[in-house]
Amino acid sequence: MRKFPIAGLGAHPQRDALFEYMSEEVPGGPWTGRLDFLAWGKSMNLLCYFTDMGTGKRYRMSTFGNLKYKPAKDGPEFDKEEPGTGRRYVITTEPTRTGLAKFLTASFID
Repeated sequence: MRKFPIAGLGAHPQRDALFEYMSEEVPGGPWTGRLDFLAWGKSMNLLCYFTDMGTGKRYRMSTFGNLKYKPAKDGPEFDKEEPGTGRRYVITTEPTRTGLAKFLTASFID
């Protein structure tokens, strides 16, 4: 059960800040990210906005309803995660043929 609201992209209170996050050039392989924001997309997807703790770069990746809003291989249900708390994850991604990132796994860092 979600304890906090998730806004749609058009009505998100941080809408302008969300455009600073890239969906291209996401690093391949494992990296450490902090969950900053969540926003509902238009395709039964949840947009997850992370800051790479090693480089400070900001990235946007999607999770999908048919996967319970989890990364493709393993990880938490991001519709139940609370953004903006500073929680960090080890994230694994790989580039797709279109240049976007496939969000493969995420695990909490205590």
